[in-house]
Amino acid sequence: MSPPRPIELPLAFPFSWAKFLWTRDALPAFVPGGRREVDSLDGNAYMSCSLPISPSYRKPIFEALVLQGVLGLLSLLILDGGTTARICGIALVAFWGGATVMIWRRPLAPTKTDIELLRFGYLPLVVMAFFLVHFIWNLRGVE
Repeated sequence: MSPPRPIELPLAFPFSWAKFLWTRDALPAFVPGGRREVDSLDGNAYMSCSLPISPSYRKPIFEALVLQGVLGLLSLLILDGGTTARICGIALVAFWGGATVMIWRRPLAPTKTDIELLRFGYLPLVVMAFFLVHFIWNLRGVE
């Protein structure tokens, strides 16, 4: 005799905290209408934690991370008291803020401009941040 099928509930009940803490699985699908996947171990439904973005974003994101890592290390090697490293950090936060908005607006159909900005957009942003940060620091009397 086969084991009984789990009852299909609109929410993910019962929820096993022990299994969640042990396996670091996704949280249960408490949001009605959310995407759910059925766990093969106990039949509970869990929300999908994967981001539904286009695979064409993956390579530019990796290349942007490599470029930012290299420029970040080079900026740390400059002996100017950390000024260049701070400017690169400011540009890094600005870049990923803009990249997040760009990916959020077109998650499945990026344009060629989106891909190129994601890949190489950090370089012009660092240059603009350099001049803008120095200008603002001079206005405030910091520098």
